[in-house]
Amino acid sequence: MLTYLTYYQPHKQTLSSQGTCNCVLSHSDATGQRNYSRALDNLVTGLGLFDVGGTTSTRPIFTHYTPAGASRLDRIYISPNLQRKKQRVETIVAAFTDHLAIVMRMETSDPIPVRERGLWRMNTTLLDEAGFRQLLQEKWDFWRTHKKYYPTTMMWWEMYVKRMLRQTFIWEGTMRRRDRRTMENFCYEVKRNLLRAQTDHAIKATTLKHMKAKITRLRHEEQKSLFLNNDERD
Repeated sequence: MLTYLTYYQPHKQTLSSQGTCNCVLSHSDATGQRNYSRALDNLVTGLGLFDVGGTTSTRPIFTHYTPAGASRLDRIYISPNLQRKKQRVETIVAAFTDHLAIVMRMETSDPIPVRERGLWRMNTTLLDEAGFRQLLQEKWDFWRTHKKYYPTTMMWWEMYVKRMLRQTFIWEGTMRRRDRRTMENFCYEVKRNLLRAQTDHAIKATTLKHMKAKITRLRHEEQKSLFLNNDERD
């Protein structure tokens, strides 16, 4: 599959094609038997596109590992207009695919959008855990001792309890995100070290798949916030 992304600018059109082609165009892009595509070769040559992968015969870069070998199935092709704007290309590990990701950085004059601070919403999913409910009960018993410092129960609730509830939920969420990020960074580091190591491709493929499953489980917890921070229409 080959996907085309077309960018329109005043009096100028640039073309970038990106996708997983499941084939290679040179011997350095695969170990063992390679799947050569004449159609893709003619397409790239006919459109005058540049491969930004950066691989050479002495420094092969692979993006997909299997027990049978490794190959560079993922590539980004750009036109001369985009070639002048290219700044850097790197291959990084990704969590939700058995391929590596190709990241290309380009210069642009477009303004960077700034996201405003959104409305805080309580993460009620924390209440499903017995440990957090116990923590909340202990804090609630302590908060009740402060009721005597306020003229009315309403003022105690509005001026004190609401603020402490928010701080408790924010603190708990921050600690959990920190722990997940630490574990996720460890998994990524294992994957990066594995790719640099002189290890059999079959071992690499198995370990990469195992690390991917761990990162996916960690990300699943973080993705719950998408449902929390959006309404039903979204």
